Amino acid sequence: MRGFIFLLLITAASTPSYGHQSSNSYLVLDFSDHGFSGQWDIALRDLDTAIGLDINDDSKITWGELKHSHVNITQYALSRLTISRAHTRCDTQPISNKVNNHNNSAYAVIQFAIHCPADQGELTLKYTLFSDLDSRHQGLLKTIQPQTTQLTVLSATNNELTLSTAPPRIFTLVTSFLDQGASHLLTGIDHLLFLISLLLPVVLLRNANQWNTNISFSQTAVEVLKITTAFTLAHALTLCLVVFELISLPTPLIESLIALSVIIAASNNIYPFMTNQRWQFAFAFGLVHGFGFANVLQGLNLSTLHTVVALLSFNLGVEIAQLAIAAAFLPIAYYLRTYRFYQRGLLPFGGLSVMIIALIWLIERSLDLDIRGF
Repeated sequence: MRGFIFLLLITAASTPSYGHQSSNSYLVLDFSDHGFSGQWDIALRDLDTAIGLDINDDSKITWGELKHSHVNITQYALSRLTISRAHTRCDTQPISNKVNNHNNSAYAVIQFAIHCPADQGELTLKYTLFSDLDSRHQGLLKTIQPQTTQLTVLSATNNELTLSTAPPRIFTLVTSFLDQGASHLLTGIDHLLFLISLLLPVVLLRNANQWNTNISFSQTAVEVLKITTAFTLAHALTLCLVVFELISLPTPLIESLIALSVIIAASNNIYPFMTNQRWQFAFAFGLVHGFGFANVLQGLNLSTLHTVVALLSFNLGVEIAQLAIAAAFLPIAYYLRTYRFYQRGLLPFGGLSVMIIALIWLIERSLDLDIRGF
């Protein structure tokens, strides 16, 4: 048991501390008859990691520091965007630099003109921004052409595409955001730890301060479904409120609350205080986690139809991913529940490990620190 505890603590200490904070950019390309142009909004925190914007290293990026880095920002970004027409690369010329705000986070804005040597032909794009730094980075692309507007989520596995002039298909939008919803949950470590922490004790009953294995598989399955569905409904509600700009909270506060939710969920496995209230807890903190999901959709300026389709598809993708995790977890946990290892080892010391990880996140996010030693 001592070796098991030591292994869990080492695992907790060595786990990457970035948690949920995702990297994204907003790219709009206009290929209308009035001339080709683009606007690219890139998070300052990501640019600071890539090229260093904080000159005096005081953890604050001033306008003066940003202005000093405009050339470097533009060169860095545009070197990672290739637009071609008829297999000939187009030239991108910067026009201006500004600052924008998405979800209470600062973004550098690059406006640029696009000059293509060929008058006609197929438009293609290759996107490699931060591909060498963060495999989870996403580029939220909106392309405007004379007959159509295209919406695409670019990622490490989807970084090249042909910009079709055909009218957009709803099916394409649905499949794209289904995939993003699923991958956003599966790559969001804090979402996963929150969900798993809530699921671990569902295969047991708590009576007289002791774990009881007298619970049927069907009872457990119903409890798991209640937890996952409550979480999905809650963050779906928050997503709608944020995307339609009805509510907004500072990103550091959101990320800190998400870390806190993981701590509370994990602590329940050490000192159980939730028995029949797990789905209510999942709903309550699912509202908070919804803010963390919102940056995938906020800032795209979609039409109402596209926004609704994207929201529904994204949330369905999250729910599918959750159910897939639950389907894999439930039979194994139900089988192991009778073992002492599960009740006296995995639950309390697994909970302790998750608490340590989430506490690191909470300290980093609330105090704007970077605990690299962990």
